[in-house]
Amino acid sequence: MNKTPLASAADGIGGRIKDRPEDFLVDELPDDDPSGDGEHLWMLVEKRDATTAEIAKALANHFRVAPNDVAFAGIKDKRAITRQVFSVHVPGRSASSFPTFTHDRAGIHWIEAHRSKIRRGQSAGNRFSIRVRGVSATDAVRARDALELIARRGLPNRFGAQRFGARGRNHLVGRALWLGHWDEALDHLMGPGENTPAASQESCDHFAAGRIAEAARALPRALSLERTILRALVKTGKPAKAWKAIRPRDRGFFITAFQSAIFNDVLERRVIENTYDTIIPGDLLLTPEGRELVSVPADGEVHRALIESVAAFERTPSGPMWGATMRRAGGAVDELEVEALANCGVTLEEIATPKDRAAEMTSGTRRPLRVPVRNIDIEGGLDEHGEYVRCLFDLPPGAFATEVMSLIMGATEIDQDGPSS
Repeated sequence: MNKTPLASAADGIGGRIKDRPEDFLVDELPDDDPSGDGEHLWMLVEKRDATTAEIAKALANHFRVAPNDVAFAGIKDKRAITRQVFSVHVPGRSASSFPTFTHDRAGIHWIEAHRSKIRRGQSAGNRFSIRVRGVSATDAVRARDALELIARRGLPNRFGAQRFGARGRNHLVGRALWLGHWDEALDHLMGPGENTPAASQESCDHFAAGRIAEAARALPRALSLERTILRALVKTGKPAKAWKAIRPRDRGFFITAFQSAIFNDVLERRVIENTYDTIIPGDLLLTPEGRELVSVPADGEVHRALIESVAAFERTPSGPMWGATMRRAGGAVDELEVEALANCGVTLEEIATPKDRAAEMTSGTRRPLRVPVRNIDIEGGLDEHGEYVRCLFDLPPGAFATEVMSLIMGATEIDQDGPSS
């Protein structure tokens, strides 16, 4: 058996995903229902070929609130049809106080009042229905074998390429922010490079030449965060103040990408060693909800009850999302995680002293090395667009559907335009 399911392109069924939005369906699974009273409006929004941020901005405009008054559990794919719950803070008003929401790529299925806003990660997960094109319907047999293997062992809980941005630099921005290298963070964010999208090339060229105001004006409309940073840089002339012009949550997005890159490094080592779904002495085990850590002694025999709990998906080994107060593993596990931190050029002393403590996620946490894949099904079929293999499965919050598909398809890279979590 491969050390990781379908590790090479030769093993997979090949094909393409996201040829059209209706080939990639995402349904957020709620973990709570609105109470019917309160100053927050919860609403189930269906969007098509639009980002979560675009729809959040449209909701803020419609309900005449600040952007921070719109909340959602997680970011969903753009090139897809997705259904997820948003909340909008409208104290003293009700749904009847507003006209019907209209948008060319989104609609509201239902709306109810509730006492609190939706928190990030506040969902039971997501249900996916994904059609693979460019394959034979009979490839469903091999796809089923692959998905069943993934379901038995658990999905290696990698962060997908989406986490690192279209240019693949978000983790470098986050590392520079952590260390207080504000100029370097700007260079990684705006400097030209081989992965620069064509729409951003003019802006990047202006930035490289020191024409900051021109760089801000040349940015594509969708890059509002970058525009805010550059305009603040023009106004203050100070990179640190430019970064503080955006919300701590937005700076935390880059911090998380930095942590994610180290986590992926640790996970990849354990996948190669075939231990991502088994216990190593020194491990810190997480329950499925991620709310309880169980320490495995670094010396001595591992208790059989712990081995059985991991086999039953009651607990799973965890990896580091390094931060100032993250709980460290023991023994060889800790050595591996410290080595991964050092490989990115950050010391233990530096990780304990982030330069921007206001940014989200600087405290750090532990993340499961694998996640369960449930309610699986596979079917082959034919429609007006040709043959396809449809993959159905549920994932917990924060897991990436594109990682499942890369293992089924055997692809080293999959076109990814937004998170599948």
